[in-house]
Amino acid sequence: MLMSVFGHVDSEGLDDDFYKTGFYEKNADLQKYKELLDIQYGKNPPENIMKLVSESWDSITSKYPDFPAKLKAYNNTKQWKSRAEIVKKNGFQTGFFFQTSIVRELNSKFKYYDWDKATARIYINYIKSNLLTYPFLIDEAEGFYVKTFENTGFELPEGEATDLFRKIIEPYKGKIIMVDFWAVWCGPCLYGIEQMKQEREKYKDSEEIAILYICGDSPNDRYEQEVQKHGLYNSVLLSDSEYNLMRQLFKFNGIPRYALIDKDGKVLTNDFQYRSVYNFNTRTSTIDLKKDFEKYIAKN
Repeated sequence: MLMSVFGHVDSEGLDDDFYKTGFYEKNADLQKYKELLDIQYGKNPPENIMKLVSESWDSITSKYPDFPAKLKAYNNTKQWKSRAEIVKKNGFQTGFFFQTSIVRELNSKFKYYDWDKATARIYINYIKSNLLTYPFLIDEAEGFYVKTFENTGFELPEGEATDLFRKIIEPYKGKIIMVDFWAVWCGPCLYGIEQMKQEREKYKDSEEIAILYICGDSPNDRYEQEVQKHGLYNSVLLSDSEYNLMRQLFKFNGIPRYALIDKDGKVLTNDFQYRSVYNFNTRTSTIDLKKDFEKYIAKN
């Protein structure tokens, strides 16, 4: 079975329903890929079939960047449909708790999977029409979609907190800014800072993108140690009262917390999620901030 960053891919994922449901239009490239997969999973496949499948996958994902996300979303519809059939077969009802589990998964899917707005819309329409019967849960599902894809950005309100934040980001005016709120005692914060090292160096002198670190609730000496250790050239340490203003402005308690600011100072999202893609061959993770930024910019 071919493994990609999107999970297992098999020939059944490219069945007729994949096209009929509206996730993608059938074309010669995808048909060829499915034929190769059918050979791979058939009897006595040629020794070089895995290589051909892998090359075909690379070609498709290069030519159709949105294809993997749509295939992943479609496979999710199949999984829930299959679970529902099993539940019914065993004499149970696909009632409130079953449907609640479907809706609860939406938040993580929309945040951590690389689904675009069109893909998410098809998926939401499917579960609303085929799996959800409770009006409250249907509204909840639609709410997740709206929150993620339609109401993500906001203008900063006038006040002390905004004045402080504008002063902090003034040196990066005209750039897209990823803001990382952190503290020296926060293990996940420091892990994220280390993970971002390569991207941080890539955009160190960029005229388009800035990565800004705002630290709070931290003693000055320990802060200086971490800044030196990780090479945080764009970082500021705020007093406790100033950091609380940032918490109120960006509506967060837990950290790390990431926000994305556009070139005009508008908040594209106060809960930015970047993707870390794991390569099973090199056993390393890579981040493509520019690609993640474009996804949020497109929403606004």
